[in-house]
Amino acid sequence: MERIALCLEHRITVRSELGKGSMFGVVIPYGVKTRIGPQVENLALPSAFDLVAGCSILVIENDPEELKAMQALLECWHCNVRVARSAAIAVALLRGIEARPDVILADYHLDNNQTGLNALSAVQALYPHPVPGVIITADRTNEIQAMVQDAGYHLLNKPLKPARLRSLLSHLRDSPDKSLKRQNSSKVE
Repeated sequence: MERIALCLEHRITVRSELGKGSMFGVVIPYGVKTRIGPQVENLALPSAFDLVAGCSILVIENDPEELKAMQALLECWHCNVRVARSAAIAVALLRGIEARPDVILADYHLDNNQTGLNALSAVQALYPHPVPGVIITADRTNEIQAMVQDAGYHLLNKPLKPARLRSLLSHLRDSPDKSLKRQNSSKVE
């Protein structure tokens, strides 16, 4: 990243917060208006092939910047996005709404010693049938992987690759029964 940024004469930024993680970025200029060529018309997939467009997604993330970025990405893919910074806010948001989300994306480390697994359990309690869930985390320990797998959810590691997220969302939307069977079988006592 550093070599490319230097070659393009772009500035690199770094932001780090103890216990929360780090963000590395490249500042890209907008460009000179007169030098910008004609824009290509919409290159979106035809709706029959785009399994992500129209997907109803609940995002639970305590970091406001990451929440905003995830919402922007999903809305760019034409998803219907609801956002919450905690499990309690997510439950309050969904209570009284008949339609359940197609997928729940939750950060593993939330505020007040809560986890994305706690948040998924709280939201799942609102519905008679499980909702596919994805835990997103920078924590790559075997313990976290095992807990997510035992709970019947999917795991994506940070830094999040948008193509990987889109692929997983397409898979969950295309075959919800397989994900639900996996969740149900893992929750049998």
